[in-house]
Amino acid sequence: MSVKALVDLAGTTGQFIDIEYVWEMNLWTQSLPRGILVYNVDGTLNDHEAGYITKVVDLIVWYKDHSEL
Repeated sequence: MSVKALVDLAGTTGQFIDIEYVWEMNLWTQSLPRGILVYNVDGTLNDHEAGYITKVVDLIVWYKDHSEL
């Protein structure tokens, strides 16, 4: 599968993927033992429904001759 993506090189502390994209692509997920809090760019706690990361998905991302898990 080939997908265009935006890569953030500004020093983020994690990689994220949209849950609707995960469902659309039927990607396999694993539940985390406990949710991880999500903070907004201004440092405030994200208190919306998506304020916790509760699942993970393993992907191999390729760019030219380089790959990352």
